Amino acid sequence: MQTEICPNHGDFCTTFETHIQTNSNVEVLQDEYLGQSKLALKEGATRLLPVQHLIQLLKDAERKLQGVHAHPRDLTIVGVRTEDAEALTVFVARKAGRQRRLDGDLAEETETEREAAKALVHRIAPLIDRFQARQLTTEQLCSALSAEADPARARAAFASLASGSDPISDGAAIIHAGTSDQPRKSVLVHGAEVHRVIGRVVSVDQATRSCRLRLASLPEPSSIFTEKDTGVRVFDVALVDDVGWLLASLAASLGESLEMKLTINAKFDTRGCVTFSATLIGIPDVKKASQRLEAALAESMASLFH
Repeated sequence: MQTEICPNHGDFCTTFETHIQTNSNVEVLQDEYLGQSKLALKEGATRLLPVQHLIQLLKDAERKLQGVHAHPRDLTIVGVRTEDAEALTVFVARKAGRQRRLDGDLAEETETEREAAKALVHRIAPLIDRFQARQLTTEQLCSALSAEADPARARAAFASLASGSDPISDGAAIIHAGTSDQPRKSVLVHGAEVHRVIGRVVSVDQATRSCRLRLASLPEPSSIFTEKDTGVRVFDVALVDDVGWLLASLAASLGESLEMKLTINAKFDTRGCVTFSATLIGIPDVKKASQRLEAALAESMASLFH
């Protein structure tokens, strides 16, 4: 259990930490140094320095160094020694102001949360390995994350680990080894199964040959959607055939629902949000769906003349 104290921001408890991995650097000979500058840190603020503050300090130092020499800018470079950058430890901490300030309660609560977070990441780690091996599907991932006590937190943890490239440690062992990929803001997984859904067609887009579908009901159990998604979840559907495009356009103009067979992809971001996109595979019982929409159209047209 490690507790950090910052005079400006209060008490912090270390949960997970990562180390900077540099994939590129510029070699500079000792006799090519033109000057150095130290960061002007406030006294007592070195125990925990917010990343944005550090970035600003580095930018300030760069401007100072660029302003003290007369050499052309394209002949100079301002940087941090690679070994110094890799020596930095970046960690995530929680502000103690959101919990009781008693030391005993603070230690007990943060230790419990730390262990819960470690257990969550250990459960998610196999999913990360399968994702990196391109063996993880939308169905498998959504099913696993929905089974967690806090699905939103699990989604955020998965996206954070899967989109990052740095190794993650729980303080005792490496949980996630990291990758050589560039960090991303979100991760995308592809569906492998065909799902039947009933949705209300909100709109159609002729330029992209797609429609916006609001999930209305699930005619069969789904490994992706839950009952909380019905009536709320909206996503884009690529309409790859003329029949699907025609029926979706008609349903949109009439405000009618339409049953579809879809393959579904999911995009997860580090906030714990998930967005879906789908591709139309077919319309179940096309003849019946067409007759229903034609009847609704005839009724709508007849009402215009009454």
